[in-house]
Amino acid sequence: MGSGITADTSRDGAVDATLTWPTEGPVFNLPDGFTVNGPGIVNNRFVLNAPPVARCKNVTVSVGPDCTAAASIDDGSSDPDSGDTITVTQTPAAPYVLGDTLVTLTVTDNHGASNSCTAIVTVRDQTPPTVTCPGNIAVGCSVDRLVRLPST
Repeated sequence: MGSGITADTSRDGAVDATLTWPTEGPVFNLPDGFTVNGPGIVNNRFVLNAPPVARCKNVTVSVGPDCTAAASIDDGSSDPDSGDTITVTQTPAAPYVLGDTLVTLTVTDNHGASNSCTAIVTVRDQTPPTVTCPGNIAVGCSVDRLVRLPST
């Protein structure tokens, strides 16, 4: 017996399919990154799980009192599947030290599908230095002493 599939995705993201397959079982060729959710095919119906979308942005932050800073490179990551939840993780995790750090953002949905992107976290010390001068100092001088200072 040959295999075949016809699909209609016009309703709710689920695929209504008519399937025929040889006795060893069906073989599905899904688009890259897609998986089948749930226990398999029920009443010739299965739902494709699209991977989440990872969106990153480079960020520049000011250093904190301990010469490090926290930052998020997430630029609105999401999951295209209605009802899916996502977990966002940055590697390495904050805090970040002065300078540039390459950070990977990994977004994983509640079905285990994931996607990632990278961005640079730049930590700068933008606080101007402060100088505290002592008060005026009075220096006594006797009349019988002559001090010459070089004129350089």
